[in-house]
Amino acid sequence: MVDLPSVLMCQAYQLGANYGNNNITLPHENTYNQFKFQTPEQFYEDVNTKYEVAINCDSFGEMGDRLLRDYIRQLDHRCNKIFSMNQENGYGQNRVLLDVLKYNR
Repeated sequence: MVDLPSVLMCQAYQLGANYGNNNITLPHENTYNQFKFQTPEQFYEDVNTKYEVAINCDSFGEMGDRLLRDYIRQLDHRCNKIFSMNQENGYGQNRVLLDVLKYNR
């Protein structure tokens, strides 16, 4: 999971409570468990890791076009599927998403 550090701690706490803390890898830990948490910086540095699915909820609108294009390119190259729960409309994020996916094909 990739998110801001403060949010990651809440997610790790919840998953640890339900699935056991021994299944959690926090940012900067060198263990490989069922749930691995990364900061955005770690996600961009770790370019060789592939993901089955990327789920993005409501952060596309918080990113500028350039950052959003880079992020979606990373997802497109490294994930089998992208699930977006954002409020895409008009040129905005929906257009950026479609442009990047078309560019990468």
